[in-house]
Amino acid sequence: MKLRRWIALLALTGIASPVFAQAKNCAYYSCSEQEADKWDQQQRDDAYEQQRQRDEEFERQAAPGRADRARQQADNDAALKALRAKLLASPPLPPERNPLLGRWRVGSSVMGRGGDDMSQLLGMLSNPGGAMCEVVFGGGTTEFKPGSWSAQDSSGDDSLGPIQYRMQDRQVFALPDQGVPLLGFDIVDKGTIREFRLQDCVLVRVGAPQPAAAPAARAATPAAPARSPRKPIDPNSPLGRGVRLHAEKDFQPALQQLLAAEQSDPNDPRIYVYLADTYGWLGLRAEAQQAAERAKQLDPNAFEILR
Repeated sequence: MKLRRWIALLALTGIASPVFAQAKNCAYYSCSEQEADKWDQQQRDDAYEQQRQRDEEFERQAAPGRADRARQQADNDAALKALRAKLLASPPLPPERNPLLGRWRVGSSVMGRGGDDMSQLLGMLSNPGGAMCEVVFGGGTTEFKPGSWSAQDSSGDDSLGPIQYRMQDRQVFALPDQGVPLLGFDIVDKGTIREFRLQDCVLVRVGAPQPAAAPAARAATPAAPARSPRKPIDPNSPLGRGVRLHAEKDFQPALQQLLAAEQSDPNDPRIYVYLADTYGWLGLRAEAQQAAERAKQLDPNAFEILR
């Protein structure tokens, strides 16, 4: 009787069990090289399977929300297109009545605080509207002129092409011929305007208001200039959607949008700044480092774009 109990005990402890030897825990027991290799492979297989299951569960839970966002985005795009068409059909806003004319910059309360790259990215998460505002208007100044507009920063003065202005329900709209479909502003006062679609996106006037002047005669539409690092970005573009999803900490869809933006414009450093942080949140450290290096290769001060 005692012998049977000892045999059972030996089997449970693995001393007499070949099955246990195959699953020997080399983290706690001395193993041969073959056993250690087998243990390492088993750990990798288990980790891969656990990650696969987590990815499947994430996709299952995220799919309904992703479909809802896609429908909402399609509705927003259609509404924006209809609003632009309606505004273009209305009378132009005369220069002497246009409160947008002049130079503007993103308000200091909106702009991110200084510090290292991680501090700036954390600041973006705490103020997603402000982060999106800086993506649209950049870190320099935006100048609205009669008939045209431009962006100025450390790279110089970048003409953004022809533009038209309209007013509706006490809001002033800027309608560029290319790029962003429209920008709409609530006029807070003579020196402050607020973009009506972007929460907390406030611009303040730089210098005195520009005197009204008749727009220069338009001949042919100029060719699209090379983009400076701070050229305004359409909030409904892949980059704009990627930044918004990043701010909402919805990193998988954000990554898809940012990669689409990279395909369409591989020389915009802002794309790689957001890609670097998105990869970091997803645990893809090598990709994050590569994106950060690419951003700084394109612009040594790439992360200052978000300040």
